[in-house]
Amino acid sequence: MEVGDFDGDGADDALWWSAAPDRAWLWRMTGEVPERVPAPTPPHEATTCVGDFDGDGCDDVLWHAPQATPQLWRARCTGEPGFEAAEVAEAPPGGYPIGCGG
Repeated sequence: MEVGDFDGDGADDALWWSAAPDRAWLWRMTGEVPERVPAPTPPHEATTCVGDFDGDGCDDVLWHAPQATPQLWRARCTGEPGFEAAEVAEAPPGGYPIGCGG
């Protein structure tokens, strides 16, 4: 699970996923019962990094899995939940792992 403001409403949301296909959900936290919205399925055995990678004020998700091309999902940032089509990011040369955090 990852936490971030994925819809631009100023409140943190939760992104849940499992290794099974079509098992990713964005829980939009509105202060009431969470709204569950389907999300794109991540790569198998993926590691995630959450941050505002495109500078629009909403958190995006970077997925990296062994033997797979990293994917960057851009949050729509419109006040509504969802992600733009997955953008492929170039893998670092030499197979370096991707790390995030502070």
